[in-house]
Amino acid sequence: MTASLAPVSAASAQVTTFATFSSLNSQKDVRLINSGTAATRTEDARLFTSNSPNSTTVGSTQVKFSFLQSDLSPFVNGVVANFTLDAKVDKGAPATTIGSVIVQPIVSGSMTFISANDITVTGPNFATHTYLAGSNLLTVTFDGFMSGGKNGSQTTLGGSTEADNTVSFTSDFLDFSDVSSGDLSASFTALTTKLGLGANNSLATFSATGGGQFSADPAPKIIGLVPEPASWIMMVAGFAMLGVALRRPVPLRLRSR
Repeated sequence: MTASLAPVSAASAQVTTFATFSSLNSQKDVRLINSGTAATRTEDARLFTSNSPNSTTVGSTQVKFSFLQSDLSPFVNGVVANFTLDAKVDKGAPATTIGSVIVQPIVSGSMTFISANDITVTGPNFATHTYLAGSNLLTVTFDGFMSGGKNGSQTTLGGSTEADNTVSFTSDFLDFSDVSSGDLSASFTALTTKLGLGANNSLATFSATGGGQFSADPAPKIIGLVPEPASWIMMVAGFAMLGVALRRPVPLRLRSR
């Protein structure tokens, strides 16, 4: 089951961080490639996951992924996930320098975290459910921005529906149908080149190590957990006994008091 988040601005946000991810072994798993000034280019830059430091195409890399909800965190805590990121800077969408900070608009992007192994989830009075390898831990579609200090060694990718960005979530584990706003914040650290501008005034090419977190208002619901059959039987029996007790006539000696 999946559900999507509509980009509706909430009047008073109660944002809850519900998931995080981090590098599996500090590898350079994210690249940004500046597309130069060729008239035939289709975008000014592309940000993507890479399975090798010099890759020029979108690939999948493995990361550690965690849910923070108490019913899920014992089972999805630092699990291995296949992570794919693909985001682009449109042609003619240069970065802006504000003081010593560079801000780069990201026109569209997506992140996907797919379970690398089977994950079995259970809980008190709940049925066991196994999500097979290949299940969608989380998929995020977004637009937003990247920012960081000029000549620095890290940059942040951010997006928020409160700032009129699009941030949409789907998952096999969580239901986002009641969520009114969402946020993403990903940090790319240990850049191989200092943060700066390329020939087309978009961010210059770099490789980095990625990690981040995802938040929503209100927190998404957990799906796929239902009471065990034995628990249902006990609940039904309890309601039946209560019904019998309520229908039982009151003794006459009690009525006279």
